[in-house]
Amino acid sequence: MLICTGSAEIGITLRTAMTPLMTKQLADTYKKLSTAKLLDIIENRKDYQPIAIEIAKLELAGRQDIEQAKSEVRKKNDEAQKKLAEKKQRRKEASDKALKVLEYADPLIEKTPEKTIVIICTVLLLAFLFKTVTGFNLIISAFKDIANGDFTVSMFLLEYFYLPVAVFFLWKKTVTGWKMLLIWLVYQLILDCSGLYLFFKMSGIGDSFMQFMPMPDLSAILFGVVFHGGLIYFIFKPNVKALFPDKSDNKSEIEKSDA
Repeated sequence: MLICTGSAEIGITLRTAMTPLMTKQLADTYKKLSTAKLLDIIENRKDYQPIAIEIAKLELAGRQDIEQAKSEVRKKNDEAQKKLAEKKQRRKEASDKALKVLEYADPLIEKTPEKTIVIICTVLLLAFLFKTVTGFNLIISAFKDIANGDFTVSMFLLEYFYLPVAVFFLWKKTVTGWKMLLIWLVYQLILDCSGLYLFFKMSGIGDSFMQFMPMPDLSAILFGVVFHGGLIYFIFKPNVKALFPDKSDNKSEIEKSDA
């Protein structure tokens, strides 16, 4: 590195041959450095030419505050090591969190029932948020029409209150959440099957009628049937259902044993 003053590094480029004038200039420069800086130069000798190290040692020989400077250098190095360790720890924590997220998301990694429940809750919540954002204007219109006492409007709005509550209790692994999810899945499956029926029923209707009532999307209906039906099958698996203990069943068993 080049000779410079101030707070920047001070040294000699390894590609430059030292002349007597340069040596004198370097000695004059080193006289202006603090004892701590001179000690730092000696400690990092690999970055300097041997002549620079010798000049630093000669300059240090006439200093009286070497011990205090050594203490400052050690303190500075300890703080640097501490910051480096903290930085590595933060990187490790961030890496562990990223790996944990990937473990949840990777379909090739076998999941425990607990992790699968977390994934289901996350997917349902994201789907709910997407549906709410994209249908926000429709929701506002439904709120305005709810005063008319239309039952279909009430059923439409009920889902926007029901599903978040069901996901919350499911996340908490309560039997209430399990039952609420089952009711919602059965309701959605009925809607899917109704849509499937309408699709085949409307397939023979003329194109003129389709302008007023568009044909349901078959791929979306089939996805809904598979998704909702698959979740119903999953939550009835014994190792999954065991995550949601029914306290009333335990109470009845205790009463039977007491009798």
